[in-house]
Amino acid sequence: MQTRRRPAQPARRLRRHPLWLMRPFAIGSGLLAASIALALGLPGLLDSAAFRLGFAAMELLVFWRYYLLPFIAWRFFQLLIAEDRIEVVQLERLDPSSDSFPLPNSTISISQRLWQIPFNIGTLTVQTGAATVRYTLLTPVRP
Repeated sequence: MQTRRRPAQPARRLRRHPLWLMRPFAIGSGLLAASIALALGLPGLLDSAAFRLGFAAMELLVFWRYYLLPFIAWRFFQLLIAEDRIEVVQLERLDPSSDSFPLPNSTISISQRLWQIPFNIGTLTVQTGAATVRYTLLTPVRP
């Protein structure tokens, strides 16, 4: 007797919701506001050319770390769920990396809190024999 195999389903794609960017953007905004308030609150501090150069360098570093890097990491994060594996493709410190979790050896759970339901987001937890990996604020990719 010959068994029929189901046709392979296409991989389902997930990505992080834009809400994921809220935390680094809030931290960056707070740091920028505090540094500007400090610079404007101390008279004569902006007169020094060395201070202005250091201040500009610090502002660029805050912009890079809390705005640009999180946006790039958010944009290039992708999670593919296939029939036999879960593959995670992400950018860490501008270095592309990929993880693959075989489904037969993994325990997978998806959870949604009450505030996540209106945004159509959730948390995917993958437990393997060696580690537990959690990806938060995931939303389906619309074709």
